[in-house]
Amino acid sequence: MELLHSGFDTIAFALQGALEPWAIEQLRMAKERAKKEDQDITITLGKTGRKVRVKKSGQQGGYAFVIDTGTLGEVISLKDNLIRDNWNGFVKISAESLAVHKRQKATNNALKAVSEIGFIITDVSYNRVDYCIDFLTDNLSIKIDNFVAHSRVKKSIYYRQKPPSCRQDNAHKIGHSDALSDTPFLAPNGAYNGLNSPNKVQTVDGKEAPNNAIRKTAVMRGRDIESVTLGTMPGRQVIIYDKKAQVIAKRKKWWFDVWGYPEGYFRANPTMTVTRVEIRAGKTELGKYGIKSQKDLESRIGNVLQKSTEQIRYVAPNDTDTNVSRQPLHPLWEWVQMHLKCKLEPMTSLIQPETVLNAIRAQKKREYESQIIGNMAGYSICDDIPIDDVIEELPKRVEKALLERATGDDSPFWKAYSKAKDRLNY
Repeated sequence: MELLHSGFDTIAFALQGALEPWAIEQLRMAKERAKKEDQDITITLGKTGRKVRVKKSGQQGGYAFVIDTGTLGEVISLKDNLIRDNWNGFVKISAESLAVHKRQKATNNALKAVSEIGFIITDVSYNRVDYCIDFLTDNLSIKIDNFVAHSRVKKSIYYRQKPPSCRQDNAHKIGHSDALSDTPFLAPNGAYNGLNSPNKVQTVDGKEAPNNAIRKTAVMRGRDIESVTLGTMPGRQVIIYDKKAQVIAKRKKWWFDVWGYPEGYFRANPTMTVTRVEIRAGKTELGKYGIKSQKDLESRIGNVLQKSTEQIRYVAPNDTDTNVSRQPLHPLWEWVQMHLKCKLEPMTSLIQPETVLNAIRAQKKREYESQIIGNMAGYSICDDIPIDDVIEELPKRVEKALLERATGDDSPFWKAYSKAKDRLNY
């Protein structure tokens, strides 16, 4: 087993700010032309003369304009809105850009592109981050019962169309070609029953349990499992799948150059494939760690990814201990965890996420308290409470107003409470 590639595979973030008037005018004209021609069109946009592809239709979420800056670029979705306090933009950086340029340069390129097409950025909020690790593997096959996760974690399964041959090796060397250290390390001795690649579902309430305790729903395309997805977005997901098969099916054969193995190598060695372990963190999961800005991402994304592979594990069962929570990790998972620890050490904080969340919660509480004090002072004046009676009388009148507005499940207060609970989900 050999590590071929690792790095961020998807980065998406929302933008606060707005297009300049001249940019909106250009995009309106371009979209109208694209509609008339019934196809996406290429135009020169912005004061720097950047060439972009303008889609003929918008995107869900109120985005009127969708702009593609190219294969090694990003997709930029923008609203037809001039109010800079609003979140009027959304950027998704392509996997190609991240593979070639890596995270920092790809992100800087994306922000530069947004500015050049006439969007004034006032703030950035990360929405999704995916990290992938690609291994060259020999005849690994997924065993769904070997996954250990909280039983409320949603599981999805796809099945391989044709079963692979049954060759296995025992101990393979893995070289950290994309890690901080170039020192290779050996997997533990012993055969492994491994992996290959994602989609259909299962849930149950309770504590940590093996997958055989969870109802399974699968898409059958043969006898062998093709891939597994654990978790849901916008929370977290861990996905294991046959990346080589996906690359061939989607005709993205430039990945063979990234891996350093030509397609012909796999034709000559049919049991060999590229197994990808992909960890995804959506907006909800990032929020648990207080990740919003680029600075937050650079200091804590390692915590997010490492925690995901600790709470969702792939094990190698043995006959000496039937408790799945104590089963040893499968060699693949040992490599995944070690790689994340080494590679993302500079992006890992020693501060626990609970510390960050408690600080955010306390700050928000202080902000609300300040608003409440200001509002109660104004309420006292409007309700003609004499200054000498405020301390005694004000709580009574506020309580009365609350009871009047909180009667019934569909009252305005409980609707506002429900929205606040979703918005302040820490």
